[in-house]
Amino acid sequence: MKKLAITGLCFILTTSISAPVFANTGETQAVLSNVIENASDNSTKRAQDWEYKRKSGSSLIKADQYIGVAPGQGADWTVFYDEPAGFNWTPSGSPVTVTVSAPMGVFSISANLGSCGSSGKFYGAKKNKPCRLEVYKDIEIKEYQVYRRPIGTTNWVFYKTEYETSISTDRTRVVYR
Repeated sequence: MKKLAITGLCFILTTSISAPVFANTGETQAVLSNVIENASDNSTKRAQDWEYKRKSGSSLIKADQYIGVAPGQGADWTVFYDEPAGFNWTPSGSPVTVTVSAPMGVFSISANLGSCGSSGKFYGAKKNKPCRLEVYKDIEIKEYQVYRRPIGTTNWVFYKTEYETSISTDRTRVVYR
């Protein structure tokens, strides 16, 4: 019986200390607002809490990169017996992935082989010589430094380096065996 009374007394004391009662609802609202404000000030930064900016760095052009043989020529080398000798080439279609090695790393880029047909840009060829139309392009690699800062501050800090690749110039030409 004594044990039961002590346990009950401890329960009453514990619950009365940990659950304060406010007579005024305005006072309750003020305490809750203070708790919420302090909790948001102590939270960790999330990805959306950052601002980013990019600065251009170096640029490199890998000139005259081999892309492939333009489709539509036949399986082997072509020999023209009549004038005008050459290929009509259209730059669209037949995308391929090309891997380019540069001092800053290895990059993959999608490039079009185009196609040979009855229309397009004309590439003249020598008569009676085995030839084919090969696609070459200049590939440009641009470097950017990315900086970030927490929103509301003024101190930008280096975050990472990014690279962009693009096709800058078409160098398609007739090649002879």
